[in-house]
Amino acid sequence: MILDGPVRTFLDKIGFAATLPVLGRVGWGLAASQGWLGTGTFSPLHLTGLNASVAVTEETVWGGSAMYPWPTADQQPWLVSSSVNDDGAPAGTGAWVVRVWWMNSVGVEAYEDVTLNGVGNVQMVASTVRRINRAEVLTCGVTGSNEGTITIYATDAATVIGVIPPLNTTATGVGALNGCYQTVPAGYQDVLQQFHCHAIDSAGRYRLLVRTTSTSPWIPKAWSYPYSYTAPIQLPPLVIPAGADYMVVSLGTAAGYGWAGLTGWREPT
Repeated sequence: MILDGPVRTFLDKIGFAATLPVLGRVGWGLAASQGWLGTGTFSPLHLTGLNASVAVTEETVWGGSAMYPWPTADQQPWLVSSSVNDDGAPAGTGAWVVRVWWMNSVGVEAYEDVTLNGVGNVQMVASTVRRINRAEVLTCGVTGSNEGTITIYATDAATVIGVIPPLNTTATGVGALNGCYQTVPAGYQDVLQQFHCHAIDSAGRYRLLVRTTSTSPWIPKAWSYPYSYTAPIQLPPLVIPAGADYMVVSLGTAAGYGWAGLTGWREPT
């Protein structure tokens, strides 16, 4: 039986009201597409990473060819590009300003806009940076993106903690941080829906690892079978609490590239 008119409208309202307590857990995508969330603090997550040279031991899927070096102390990071054109003063043809979202030791998130100086190191003002979840080119010249690889270093100006790939490369996330890793900020939880990956060879595999604190052991929560896999792997969805770290790691039998992605959303707790 098909209902329409006032009766249907009334039933729709009942259905909408009944889903309100769990929109973020099981129905965020539908709620967002219908405009039900308004200007709330729910936000979509779409993490992508490309490791251009995965070794035969596990490595994080990000812009560096190694496991991600999760900082354990406060940092005052440096930013530098491999191109002189990524310069905000004087303005070059590439990237000018990079916005860096960072978290302190208790998980409070903030951001800082950093004006690049080409191949010259520029240190951030923030000196209590424990995690960098996101970074992207905010303003740029005629090229429309960064022309070189923008590297974010720890205080020691040697340990790489973030990579923004240049324009016209095979790297994912051009103009934004290349990395399938994240730390959940205080007051939020991440809900992961899908896990995407592409194996580097016939025996390549991927694992989604989660740890609840920086001193907890890494626990595998999802993994791919050992073959080239491109279809999304549906997750339960997987709820990851505030303060937890997670990352996708790749392993192959021969050096090659590895790509992975995670989709879901971040919701307040």
